Amino acid sequence: PVVEVTRPGRGDIRLTSSLIGQVEPEEVVYVYPKASGDVTEVPIKAGERVEAGQLLCVIDTRQIESAKSNLDSAQLTLRQAKEELGRQSVLYAAGGISEQAYRQYQNNVEAAQITYENAKTNYDNQVSYSQITAPISGMVEVCNVEPFDTVAQNNLLCVISGQGARIVSFDASERIRNFLSEGDPITVEKNGETFDGTISEVSTMADSDTGLFQVKARLREDTDETKLPTGSSVKLYVTSEHADDVLLVPVNSVYYDGGLSYVYTYDRESGTLHKVQVEAGLY
Repeated sequence: PVVEVTRPGRGDIRLTSSLIGQVEPEEVVYVYPKASGDVTEVPIKAGERVEAGQLLCVIDTRQIESAKSNLDSAQLTLRQAKEELGRQSVLYAAGGISEQAYRQYQNNVEAAQITYENAKTNYDNQVSYSQITAPISGMVEVCNVEPFDTVAQNNLLCVISGQGARIVSFDASERIRNFLSEGDPITVEKNGETFDGTISEVSTMADSDTGLFQVKARLREDTDETKLPTGSSVKLYVTSEHADDVLLVPVNSVYYDGGLSYVYTYDRESGTLHKVQVEAGLY
């Protein structure tokens, strides 16, 4: 018979498993209104980039006018109290009023100042409730609001993903998880293109429903996010098992007999074969 002779060598062997993961941004913010009202303006839409502090929408909370009226009234009261204190200061310096009466005018100014500050805080809050701005810079992934909509505090207005790296989240069995560590490389495949990443988080607790462990990998900063949209599914490859500095032989050089594994060695001088039992590992 014709045979092929191979010289074994030492090296590392890796067993790769294919899994399905989901793309998500490293930083994501869900924007909700702080007050109910009617939407009057929405200057943004899904797919647009926004800067931190940029206006997302305007909500008529029906309380701004009331808060502004209270602020104007408090401001007027404070001004009048200060003017009265100024007039009474002249009389007090001339001995025209008692110290107790003068302190009462001072207390009136302090009380008016507190009322004004409370009214201003309330007005500023109402303005912030009315004008919803972007908390971070990034891309608007979802925009669930349009002009003339009526929104409440539990209505999601929009979702903004930050400008950081993309994250791939996937589930792994306990066997695979035992071979995964933070910093291990992974390969992600989407629409025929491959992207490199690094494992950033390996959960130590299995999901109670699936029994699987959640793993997250961080893709390179220069990854084109348009090719990996948020929420899309990708195929990824991880090293599920590995052995380092072991004897490597071709798979078809190993034979089995009675549950034991063997290889045949060739003695060049005598021209004979020897059946040698071995311990088979990864293949």
